[in-house]
Amino acid sequence: MPVKSVSSAVLKGPDFSAVLATLKFWALTESARHPELICLGYFESYACADWSVGSDLDLLAVVRGKYAFL
Repeated sequence: MPVKSVSSAVLKGPDFSAVLATLKFWALTESARHPELICLGYFESYACADWSVGSDLDLLAVVRGKYAFL
């Protein structure tokens, strides 16, 4: 069984509330710039409270109008 030494690095991810606050700020900024943005949601690890170091933030944007996604 591995044992951490005194000089071992410990990886720590960002605080959940800090991530959500940053997402809210970004969403408000973008919704002001893009009135076609109807709704923005997050899913996967952050929505399930199962995030860890290296987790990404998965977003889903609902927009008004005709768009092509590649």
